[in-house]
Amino acid sequence: MVTRCTYCRKHKMGTSSLKREFVGCVIFMVFSTIWLVSYTDNTTLINMKTRVASSSVLLPSVAKKDIECPKVSLSKKPLPLTVLVSFPGSGNTWTRHLLEQMTGIATGSDFFDKNLEAGGFLGESKMNGSTIAVKTHDLYKPQSRKPLRDIKRAILIIRNPYNAMVADFNRHHSKSHVGIVALPVYIKNWNRHLSEWSRIWYSLNHSWITQMDNLLVIFYENLQKHLEQELTRLYSFLDDGSFHGNIQCALNNTEGNFHRNTSNNLPISFFYGDPDVRLMNRYIDVVDILLKKYNHSFFDISSYKMKLGYIHA
Repeated sequence: MVTRCTYCRKHKMGTSSLKREFVGCVIFMVFSTIWLVSYTDNTTLINMKTRVASSSVLLPSVAKKDIECPKVSLSKKPLPLTVLVSFPGSGNTWTRHLLEQMTGIATGSDFFDKNLEAGGFLGESKMNGSTIAVKTHDLYKPQSRKPLRDIKRAILIIRNPYNAMVADFNRHHSKSHVGIVALPVYIKNWNRHLSEWSRIWYSLNHSWITQMDNLLVIFYENLQKHLEQELTRLYSFLDDGSFHGNIQCALNNTEGNFHRNTSNNLPISFFYGDPDVRLMNRYIDVVDILLKKYNHSFFDISSYKMKLGYIHA
């Protein structure tokens, strides 16, 4: 654009020619600007889709509002014991962050993670009424652990198991909630526990769906796409008058400190052979039936299923 207008000046064109060239420059600049904006938007969308495929968290675009949000702290009065349960790699840590921002009350966990405590989760390892919810990856066994026997309600997070298993593999082998491991680590270690992971994903979801009466099921993919709607469901489920929160506080701070930003750029189907897919797809079918039977079907998990032949459905 600049070169073309400079050319007009250098060659001392006549007034009418110069005017025509000037108008041409303006038109060229307008269309270039439109193209650039369109290109930027499309590139952003492509990058966002790529991040989803690589199992990283896609955070929805929400309008931030100027409001005063309380500092997260432990509750001074006892709250009903609520567990936040999920298969590892399903977004439990992210959901804890959202709950804390939304309610102003810390979340606990049934084990101690020093990295999470250092990252701001001050309720780490607390399993009592001082927290809004207690993180666990255990199956529903109310008699197995004394601190969690008196569970009043539970929030179950379900994520596409193919993505969840890759996410948890990255966490375990990188020793970090935000780490990504190199390809040689996958090649060496990936297949060791794959069938066991599939069975645990199924067993955990089965136990909570079929045995816990006061249960709210949240789907990770819905959190990604419809955050405000899902936060409203969470707030309504937890709201018994014992706290005063604000959904907007979570919408103002959606990400937290443990967002896995990077990607190994491998398609999710890279990690699974046909025998793995057949087994996992059968588990998905059974969990889908259970969700419908117990009236928790707010998301079509049949979309989780992968086609045979390394092609993601």
